[in-house]
Amino acid sequence: MATWYLHSKYVKRDYKKATELLHCAATQNNESACFDLAVCYENGFGVRKDTRKSFMYYSKACLLGDKQAIYEVGRCYYYGIGINKNEEIAKIYLDIANTYGIDG
Repeated sequence: MATWYLHSKYVKRDYKKATELLHCAATQNNESACFDLAVCYENGFGVRKDTRKSFMYYSKACLLGDKQAIYEVGRCYYYGIGINKNEEIAKIYLDIANTYGIDG
């Protein structure tokens, strides 16, 4: 349901409702909810923009198995989004993402 509100699929877009539902699902370790919540925090959709929280949720999604999140964590390290810039660590994540066919 949260994804429907986030992407206006079947219902009218409502970022506030989406983020409320995403928070609930993320506390239950739903990898997709963590990823979508990271996107919301990075862009300020329904929540105040917060790159630290965005990085945290990308990391959680990554640890829960979301393959796109591996790339996003690498991107955050590469550009210093919500975490100190570290190109060496970024390369590790981006190389792993590449092995899954994810390059951005």
